[in-house]
Amino acid sequence: MANSKIPNVDVTDTFNTQRVRFNKLLDSVGDVSTLTTTSTDVTSALNEHDSELGTITAVAMGTTANTVSTAINELDGRLDSINDTQIQSPKLYMNDSSAVNFIKGGLMAHSSVYVGNDLKVADSTYIVGNLTVGGNTQISGTLTVDGVVNFKAGADGSVTLGDANTDNVVFNADVNSSIVPNTDNTFDIGSASQEWRHGYFDGTLNADNVLADSSTIGTLKVSDLTDNRVVISGASGEIEDDANLTFDGSRLVVGAAGVDVTGMDADSATMGTAKVTDLTNNRVVISQALVESWKMMPT
Repeated sequence: MANSKIPNVDVTDTFNTQRVRFNKLLDSVGDVSTLTTTSTDVTSALNEHDSELGTITAVAMGTTANTVSTAINELDGRLDSINDTQIQSPKLYMNDSSAVNFIKGGLMAHSSVYVGNDLKVADSTYIVGNLTVGGNTQISGTLTVDGVVNFKAGADGSVTLGDANTDNVVFNADVNSSIVPNTDNTFDIGSASQEWRHGYFDGTLNADNVLADSSTIGTLKVSDLTDNRVVISGASGEIEDDANLTFDGSRLVVGAAGVDVTGMDADSATMGTAKVTDLTNNRVVISQALVESWKMMPT
């Protein structure tokens, strides 16, 4: 059956027509010399290569082997030892019977690397660019970060340091921001059994209540006291003052209408009204010295 390359031969065809047809056939098949055989026709060359699949001549496959299997083993060993193997392909699938592939040496990807299952690295991993992790990350060893660290709570809204009170959080750096609780009047600093030692504040300490075992204060200012009033102890030990007890630096004034004092000793006193609680109504007041003089008079 004729085709475009080997048409039917007609007795009326000229020799030149047959020559053109054979040249076309030669162009389609190619030069038989490129098959690296000693044959001069295609059929003999193919038979020769077919026989060499079992036994090959030296350097026939670029190896020193004389059989196909040993040549393949030699080439396989070279693939493990050569420096560069370039594979240009839009997709590369590597798989074996156990679904595990091993890469000896470094793996450099100039674009994205997608791993559909677990990625296990037996040795160190160096990432020159950015690392983005879409899921959870668990590190069993020590995490050392040499650079800026930003902890973002994300959708959960919580950043937790440690998972038990036996863990320690150590600050080797200075705190460079305010520390503000999330909820007012809820959290403590220290406890009754675990107290902070010293506190240093260069400014105003605002507290609703101060409870201390002892206190040494250089200057004490109580906002609800009034100038020139004597400070007294009120209910439950609260410090307070009263308008009926004043001292201007030289004169102590007690009460607006009179003085109710027990055991007061003074060189002189001027009082508008004096009340002594141990006196009895309708009795004459005399001095103790006058009473003693009457006792010494002869009867």
